[in-house]
Amino acid sequence: MPTGEDGRRVWRTGLLWWLMDYSVEGAAVLMRLLSFVVLALFAVTQAEEGARLLASKSLLNRYAVEGRDLTLQYNIYNVGSSAALDVELSDDSFPPEDFGIVSGMLNVKWDRIA
Repeated sequence: MPTGEDGRRVWRTGLLWWLMDYSVEGAAVLMRLLSFVVLALFAVTQAEEGARLLASKSLLNRYAVEGRDLTLQYNIYNVGSSAALDVELSDDSFPPEDFGIVSGMLNVKWDRIA
């Protein structure tokens, strides 16, 4: 097993063994590392708070047939911890030269989705 200049083990099976090396200095370094990891995870958790939207678009017809109406359903869910503000849904996948809107809208805005 490799040893350092002072005869202590410098590498065993991983980084934690190297850091600890059964010494107070290694334990202090390990505690600092663990504190940093905990703070980083806390920061990531805090950053993920807020609105999180899940959206889906479904074709409700069994078959898409030329010359027949297509019925689409859009679903938007807020799975976040706060309301989503100024939400806009815009579907430009139906070119106006190929499709006509019979009812409904392809561009919709909501002030708030809770």
